[in-house]
Amino acid sequence: MQVEKVQLEARPKAIKRFATSLLARISSSKFALASFLIPLAVYLVSINSVVTSDYQISILTTQYALAKFHSFSLVTPAASSVDLRFFDNRYFGDLPPGFGLISFPLYYAGFLLDGSVFNPFGYQEVFDCLALSLFAAASSLLVFKISRRLGAGRNESLLASLVLALASPVYTYTSQPWYHTASLFFSLLAVYFALASNSNSSTRYLYGGLSLGVAMTIEYAAAVLVLPLLFYLTYKSKWKSVILFFATYLVGPLLILTTNFLTFGNPLIFPEQPGQTSSSVFSLLNRFNILYAPNHLLIFLFSPFRGLIFFAPALLILGSIAIYRLAEVDKQIREAQFFLFMFLSVLVFYSLWLNNGDWYGGLSYGTRFAILGLPYLAVPLALLLTRRPSLRPTFFILFSIGFIIAAAGALTSSLSVSGNFYVFQPFAFNIPALVGGRIDSWWLAKIPHDSTTAELFASILVLVVLYVVGSLSREPRREMDSHGSTVDVIH
Repeated sequence: MQVEKVQLEARPKAIKRFATSLLARISSSKFALASFLIPLAVYLVSINSVVTSDYQISILTTQYALAKFHSFSLVTPAASSVDLRFFDNRYFGDLPPGFGLISFPLYYAGFLLDGSVFNPFGYQEVFDCLALSLFAAASSLLVFKISRRLGAGRNESLLASLVLALASPVYTYTSQPWYHTASLFFSLLAVYFALASNSNSSTRYLYGGLSLGVAMTIEYAAAVLVLPLLFYLTYKSKWKSVILFFATYLVGPLLILTTNFLTFGNPLIFPEQPGQTSSSVFSLLNRFNILYAPNHLLIFLFSPFRGLIFFAPALLILGSIAIYRLAEVDKQIREAQFFLFMFLSVLVFYSLWLNNGDWYGGLSYGTRFAILGLPYLAVPLALLLTRRPSLRPTFFILFSIGFIIAAAGALTSSLSVSGNFYVFQPFAFNIPALVGGRIDSWWLAKIPHDSTTAELFASILVLVVLYVVGSLSREPRREMDSHGSTVDVIH
């Protein structure tokens, strides 16, 4: 009888624990969904089909050639662009082929809506941006999930995902067809699989290596991430798993070589090489120089004109503090080294890259070359906010600065008025254009409107995002969840 009485008394406690755990899981799913849907909604209303450039022309030309002639090249260029190359009496884009192939199904829908003709200001550009929006929003979700896996709170993980998605160049370069946010997603997916894997699970290592290989076909710079990833995996995994990760990653380079062969008849000729004096693969090494790299790195980070200190202040300032605290205070040296090397590997690669003098991105708004490395400041930031909630007001101030600057580029143009990296582009053109109602969103271009309508739309968008992030940034009351960790209480 006594045993039955104890069992009866234990049932309500067990039911209560189960209910608490279930509510925690449902609430966490809402946070994860928000990390995807909030950025996606902002991206979709910010897509730009009014402005285009040589860069976008190159991407759209490759896709047009695939759709119209089932080829990577054209006999006659559909439009003039400095990012088109001439080889063997044919014209082709000089960018990696990955994004053009991956986004092709959506592009083709836009191609049909545009009457199956080349239109760089039509649905073809909009649908490419739709693909980028999905990739960028999914990257935000991955930051949330990685942060949670490493022990950050739900609220803090959501804030970290939103600062990457909306208060950094990721937002700006999702509004027009640039390939950076697509490569961001696949490289971040590789990190997610690597962190989620264990020595008994080889499948995720396979998916992780394959994801990084795909990222490399979209943006060559993603290849540098394989080194810190392999070093990290050697600490947590068996050699067999590390080899599997690297072997599946090689699918990316092999796809690049195959594309080169199909285009030029030589796997060692890359798109940027034709037209140069030398067609040897070693001629590409002329585009790298170690002499100027320290200066370029400092400009990428701290320049008041193109530096992350202004274009992503919350990530650079608080993310750097977070990595330091991981190593010195929280004694998570391995994790701190991993995030630091992942971030710096991208910046160092582009600092070495001269690109015929256009190392800073020319007319592009801010620092698009840093995008691949930004998640590795966002995840430590989530951990910092979890352990130091008193930093939330500082976070919100820095988020607001980064978001307004990113929105100015996204809503007007990710190509500013000056290619001189000594010009602060937001003040030179984009913010005045934003305030003046020159908003180039695709849906506004479809309806009759004046500058007042555009100003109202931009104001509402900015205020809504700041209100949502400001509400999340308030320090909530904390409770213990069913696993013994603190969770946010939603009232």
